[in-house]
Amino acid sequence: MCISLKSLHKASVAVFASVLLLVPTLPAIAASFTTVDVPGAYVTVPLAINADGAVTGYYNTKTATYGFIRLADGTIKTFGAKGSPLTWPSCINRRNSTTGFFTVRSWGRGFLRGNDGNIAHFNIRGAQGTQANCLNDSGVIAGYYYDKEFHGFVRAVDGSITSFDPGGSIATDPTVINANGDIAGWYRDRNGADRGFVRTSGGTITKFAVTADTETYVLAINARGATAGYYGIDGSSTGFVREADGKIKSIVVKNSLASSISGINAAGATTGYYIGTDNADHGFIRSARGRVTTFDPPNSDQTQPQDINDKGVVAGAYWDAAGLHGFIRNP
Repeated sequence: MCISLKSLHKASVAVFASVLLLVPTLPAIAASFTTVDVPGAYVTVPLAINADGAVTGYYNTKTATYGFIRLADGTIKTFGAKGSPLTWPSCINRRNSTTGFFTVRSWGRGFLRGNDGNIAHFNIRGAQGTQANCLNDSGVIAGYYYDKEFHGFVRAVDGSITSFDPGGSIATDPTVINANGDIAGWYRDRNGADRGFVRTSGGTITKFAVTADTETYVLAINARGATAGYYGIDGSSTGFVREADGKIKSIVVKNSLASSISGINAAGATTGYYIGTDNADHGFIRSARGRVTTFDPPNSDQTQPQDINDKGVVAGAYWDAAGLHGFIRNP
């Protein structure tokens, strides 16, 4: 999960068949919640969780935004790029390495922080700004850079860069990468429509849209190449899952006004949020078989899950009367 080019909110492709599923919704079953607050922070937001349960994200102080890692044993480590008002880790791999970006005079620079705490900064040659969005367990990074237009890139373990764009793209945002090196995200075409894409580790790009008349945003990918995210138009959104064979399922949580999927694990279980009839955000988990469980941390007014690992542990953020906190939900 990460800041992405979706702030542009407007990138002709084949449209895959879409199956609309109204999924049965069950109340929250017994699960344990751990609140995550960086000491002294006003805001703490986990954005990603790895296979062992370590999370990364950002926290705010009075003067700046910094990154943090919370290890599975509860130890919290904080970090930030020297002299930068904004450090934003967006992904963590099994080695507890993180990637993301920091700002320098309003432009982004990518970084890779190793488990030893050493941070390597990088910027694509000739680019005004670079944003790293995701990395896999091998240390391969994907993201985008800007040089009059937004382009996707892959950074190999040796630091070499390969840039790419789906055909017809004027803005490309690779948001996620899996263990195979397959990358997914979204792009804007020359008609101003936002579409999804999957790029294999070999460089083959498949473009898709859930429906021809809506925007499509990909926010998650698993080891099998299944992707998930949301689609919509005019401010509305509906979650979807696209299998590796191209079959798309729209996921509609019962009695919801809108929904989005932000994480998918190897088994095909997904997590995300929906807007209920109370106009508040609530979390949900959908099993690979289609069973949906809704949840909120205790005393939560709003809940937004960000990621799910292969053990079904979810990380995200929630609001209560005291402010914005992180949470980890153990099944």
